[in-house]
Amino acid sequence: PRAGSEAEDEAIQRIEYTVRPGDNFWEVARRRVRLAVGAEPSEEQVRDYWLELVAINESRLVEPGNPDLLLPGQTLRLPA
Repeated sequence: PRAGSEAEDEAIQRIEYTVRPGDNFWEVARRRVRLAVGAEPSEEQVRDYWLELVAINESRLVEPGNPDLLLPGQTLRLPA
């Protein structure tokens, strides 16, 4: 797994996140949970957050029903 840079860590702590090239919902969820728990999260922890992340951003999807398509510059809401 790729370690986040300090700038990525700061960005992922906000309530909204701007998608960067190469981002996907799973990686955003993994980084957010890692910061919350202070260690590399389990797959189950990431999955639970990922499900919530996708659900609250459903209306922001570029292509309805396709959470695999994120575009750089797109803004996502981040669950607490």
